[in-house]
Amino acid sequence: PGIIIELQARIKRYFSNPNLLPSLRNANKSKKGRQMRSERREACLVLLAAIAEHMDLVSLRCGIPTQN
Repeated sequence: PGIIIELQARIKRYFSNPNLLPSLRNANKSKKGRQMRSERREACLVLLAAIAEHMDLVSLRCGIPTQN
């Protein structure tokens, strides 16, 4: 679906511009005001992309559907 594709595109753009997802930027903000290391930011983005890939839009659940 288009909304998932747009979410994944924004997730990729977040790496170079953290202001695109302010809630994620604020959740990872350092107490000393330092920026997040690029390795940590990349790990967050990989996890978000995986969640978006396996998300059911109707129920907003994340997972791989099985027969059960």
